[in-house]
Amino acid sequence: MRDLLDRSGNLIQALRGEVARYRTRLLTSLEGHIDEIEITDAEIVVSGWIVDRRLGSAPDGAAVFEKGARLQDLTLLERGDLPVARFGRAALGFVARMPRQAVGRPERLTVGTARLPGALRASRKTRIGQPRSRGALDGIGPGGVSGWVDVDPRDAALGPELVIDGSASFPLAIDIDRPDVVRAGRSGQLGCGFYLPAENLADLFSPDRRSRFGLPSRHTFDLRLGPHLIDRKVVSTAISVDGRVERADRGVVEGWAGSKPVASEGVALEMLVDGVFFARANADRRREDLKALRASRAYRGFEFPLPLLSRRKPMTVVVRSAVSRQPVGAPMELPPRAEASRSAVVFDRIAAGDAETPVCVIVPIHNAVDQVADCLASVVAHSDLPGLRLLLLDDNSSDPAMGILLDAYGGRENVDLHRNPETLGFSDTVNRGVALAGEADVVILNSDTVVSPRWLQNLRAAAYSDRRIATATPMSDNAGAFSVPEPGRVNRLPAGVDRDAYARLLTQQSELVYPHVPTGHGFCLYVKRAAIRDVGTFDAASFPRGYGEETDFCMRATRAGWQHVIDDRTIVYHHGAASFGGDRLELNRNAQRLLAERYPEFEPLAVAAFERGAELATMRYVARRAHALCGRTDVPAPAKPRILFVLAAASGGTPLTNRDLMGEVLSTYDVWLLRSEPRAVELLHVGKDEIEVEARHVFTRPVELGTHRSDEYDREVGGWLLDHAIELIHIRHLCWHGLGLIDAARRLSIPIVLSFHDFYTVCPSIKLLDRMNRYCGGTCTAGDDDCSVELWSRQTAPPLKHRFVRRWREMMADALPKCDAFVTTSAGAAEVIADNFPAIGERGIQVIPHGRTFERFLPPGPAPRTGERIRILVPGNIGVAKGAREILALRDRDRDGIFEFHVLGVASEILKGERIIQHGRYEREEFDRRAKEIAPHFGAVLSIWPETYSHTLTELWAAGLPVLAFDFGAVAERIRTHGGGWLLPHPDADAMSARLVEIARSEMEYLARAEEVRHWQEGEGRANTVPQMAGRYLDLYDSVRGARLSFPPGSAAGDIAVRDGAGLRPRRSSEV
Repeated sequence: MRDLLDRSGNLIQALRGEVARYRTRLLTSLEGHIDEIEITDAEIVVSGWIVDRRLGSAPDGAAVFEKGARLQDLTLLERGDLPVARFGRAALGFVARMPRQAVGRPERLTVGTARLPGALRASRKTRIGQPRSRGALDGIGPGGVSGWVDVDPRDAALGPELVIDGSASFPLAIDIDRPDVVRAGRSGQLGCGFYLPAENLADLFSPDRRSRFGLPSRHTFDLRLGPHLIDRKVVSTAISVDGRVERADRGVVEGWAGSKPVASEGVALEMLVDGVFFARANADRRREDLKALRASRAYRGFEFPLPLLSRRKPMTVVVRSAVSRQPVGAPMELPPRAEASRSAVVFDRIAAGDAETPVCVIVPIHNAVDQVADCLASVVAHSDLPGLRLLLLDDNSSDPAMGILLDAYGGRENVDLHRNPETLGFSDTVNRGVALAGEADVVILNSDTVVSPRWLQNLRAAAYSDRRIATATPMSDNAGAFSVPEPGRVNRLPAGVDRDAYARLLTQQSELVYPHVPTGHGFCLYVKRAAIRDVGTFDAASFPRGYGEETDFCMRATRAGWQHVIDDRTIVYHHGAASFGGDRLELNRNAQRLLAERYPEFEPLAVAAFERGAELATMRYVARRAHALCGRTDVPAPAKPRILFVLAAASGGTPLTNRDLMGEVLSTYDVWLLRSEPRAVELLHVGKDEIEVEARHVFTRPVELGTHRSDEYDREVGGWLLDHAIELIHIRHLCWHGLGLIDAARRLSIPIVLSFHDFYTVCPSIKLLDRMNRYCGGTCTAGDDDCSVELWSRQTAPPLKHRFVRRWREMMADALPKCDAFVTTSAGAAEVIADNFPAIGERGIQVIPHGRTFERFLPPGPAPRTGERIRILVPGNIGVAKGAREILALRDRDRDGIFEFHVLGVASEILKGERIIQHGRYEREEFDRRAKEIAPHFGAVLSIWPETYSHTLTELWAAGLPVLAFDFGAVAERIRTHGGGWLLPHPDADAMSARLVEIARSEMEYLARAEEVRHWQEGEGRANTVPQMAGRYLDLYDSVRGARLSFPPGSAAGDIAVRDGAGLRPRRSSEV
């Protein structure tokens, strides 16, 4: 028995030894380390690596234990940092997540297997505590999810993501500037923010859809960085909100709101204006009058800034929950209101300032050649300010391709290239440029920007909108608080819209607010020379490489009494920090620290302007509204350049031709019309099917004939030019318009094309006929009998002949040459204008005949039969100047009753009696039908002055009629060119009558002229259509706008150079 026991004991001892040896072998075969035990409010995350050397992989069933109790299995991860040669494979990393409440003491957690739960324990190298990368979820709602992440360099390879309810995962782009996070000391990285547009999350917050699809009412949002949980928010979407919008006046929208469950920080609200998001606010204001309401909802007051919008139409305001989108009370409709024109006030200030000070654009450059190429290409394409210079300052770029690029620009007109022999830094380089610019205003433009149409004109207007403004900064797609529509993030262009079109859209939609801010932004900064003289240049010693230099300059200027604005009419696209590389964060950190020491007032000023101000909120709202327009299919794209046609509200051929031209250029331009009356002026928007009055002003002091000016006209119309972003003006007639229009356009750098459709600019008699109806050509005829003015009141007209006409000519000679191009409709008209205005004649007057498009031509008829009464059709408004007396003379001398005169149009009272038949007014479209009904043999254009074209001649030829006329002006010029008619002698009535009888009796002569009419119909009549005429005008407009470019495109900037894999090569225009 004893032997048996001894043997059993030995066996047990042997088994124990074997187990110990197995455990030792197992223990020595397990290797690894607990690298990190992260502790957050929500969970514990254990990570590290483990390997069973016998297997060359992690052991089966490995887990996290506490006091031997199994808590969580390991999830294995790829670990490329573990040596494959040593372990045989790299997939040996692990991570395990456990709820925080499931763990007692995190530092006592172990990793192992069921047999050996304590194989790995925390060591001195194990990091225990909060995650090394930090962050937060700031806002969660149907509009999206926002927050920030401060990524530790050791986590740089990990991708941040948003995980909803543990399953749906969304990668996050960390690219939004968050100066508030930097100021709070929570991150040293300015661009640490993110925003996830969450249209796909809207179902979570919609009560209707949540109920319909059975979606849960609570959701967990995890902000993760690889295995690390950075932040967690549990959001209830089953929120009941109610309240009321009480009033909208005195600059605010006020009301109250509450929610169930109660939100401790107040109900998060958002305000929409006409369906577009405007601003966010919390209902967190305590109000004594709300205490009587249900305590379960904790009602609080709210306040939004009132949008600074021009209220020409009603405006609907909706306040709703930022989470559930439930409305707070009923929408509030704000009625239109009459208010003084903001644009007129701004224009007045621009006109009063020295807004024609020369401008110099300074572009500091250091490497990043492709971005510099894009920048300079855009500057050359969109810079057309008179007297503009461009300074290219290369701060010792190391890229050899840069030399090729800059050399191509350096020889261009108005471009100066300077190279620093050694690197000076951004601020010193800019200061050098400011000195080289002389006494000009300067625009400091980063080389990683792309500018847009009329950027300089708009910036200069903003800078001179008040004498106290020192700097103006444009909006951007990527410039922190200056970004639109959303600040602090990279904003993408609307789908299907290019940069130039979007920039124009923002300009055209602008409310002209010019938000005041405590600082400009150095990506693009217009600085007045007067401010530089007052406060100096950049502090290059303190801010040598940029970051903070513009804020320091602006704060010095602010302390000296200057102001700073954002030009909310201009966007400049910005790549961002192309030249600073990895030093960006450190540069920004140092600048923030120094600025806080120097200017303790800056932060509250910045918060008030950028985060709470109505001006910035309005600017961003307008950009959102523009984005919304881009997505609407029922609105035509409003992103074309705007042209303004200027016309007097009078009848005749000019308005009709203008209507033809406006209709044809609609495909290229957004068309507007400025139409004058003796005591009023109105602005109209021209659409394809209708013309809508946008603004009308009745004058207290209208334009007077004696000065052809009115300060009131200048202010109102100048404001309209500014407000409606007009880019080109075509003056078709100047009557009742002030000559100040030309000066206003010059101040705003808007090119002008001036048409001469009569001789109004030579003399207000218009037709150059004296009292005896003798043509003078602009040189007064002998005698003292005064001439009559047309269109203006004769009672208020000064003595014209030999007297006021001289002053009139001086006024016109002073104003008209300021226009960019001149056009008329015949060579004879151009000759008369050139004779009277030699300065215009020397520059050249382009001739573009009126075009007409006819659906059909009537064939010429047979010659009159012997004995048949000859019917002569006289179309138009027939007064003395159009031959009324000549018609009477011909009728009176026709004693045989051969001729019958048919007046189609408005006839003078003297045209009465036998064989003068009046047919009344006609519409242009019905001329051929009315002519066919009359069945005339001849047409007649009997003007006794040199008309500049004559639509009635065109209509008569189109109706197949040979034409009788006098040897004056364009009518005679056209008959000489094409035939199709006869030139009667004038003024001898007997000779005139004899020639008419001779023509009527010559069948051969009639048939010859009729054949010439048919040739005109098949040739010029068919070719010179309205589209053909419009094409010539469009070419002229292009020429005028191109001639204004400051850096003429001898070798187009877009064709200079770009670098690809093979080196520097020519850039194709499609790549710009």
